[in-house]
Order: sequence, then structure tokens, then C-alpha cells
Amino acid sequence: VILTLGFAILVGCLYYQIKKHGLKATAIELIVYAETIIGSGKGEEKMNYVIDKFIAFLPIPFRILFTREMIKDFIQGVFDEIKDALEYKTAGGEE
Repeated sequence: VILTLGFAILVGCLYYQIKKHGLKATAIELIVYAETIIGSGKGEEKMNYVIDKFIAFLPIPFRILFTREMIKDFIQGVFDEIKDALEYKTAGGEE
């Protein structure tokens, strides 16, 4: 019972920390940073950089729960959203 309660408190605290900063915001920051330091034409290198840094950001219990492939899919989704938004703005959809 004490172990279960301790685990629940730990998960709650970790959830609060992640929610406070936001996984999507963290992914966006890492994507922008990778674009800045690595440059264009090196998509796979940038993706691996972002995945590695994102995994390092996660609390240890969550690193066990999420596979590298799950994290890659999440980051790719965030990247696609950014790209779509930029294309929409460039096409004159928003000023």
C-alpha cells in the first residue's frame, strides 16, 4: 500500500513537471535549436539530435514507458504542425 501510494505521488509530481513546461513546447525549442546549430540538408542528424535531447529531458520513469520510435513519431508530428503553419502563413493565410 505504501509502495503504491509512493509510486502514485511520484507519477503525479512528474506529470506536473512535464505539464508545467509542456512536451510540445520542449519539442519545438529543440527543433528550432537543431535547425540553428546543424543547418539545412541534414534532416536525419537533426531528428536524432532532437530525439536524444528530448529523451534526456524526460524523467527516468517516462523514458521506460516511451520507446524511441514513439518519441520520434511525436516529434515528427510537432515538426509537421510547424511546417504546415509556416506554409499557411507564407501562402497568405494569415498576416
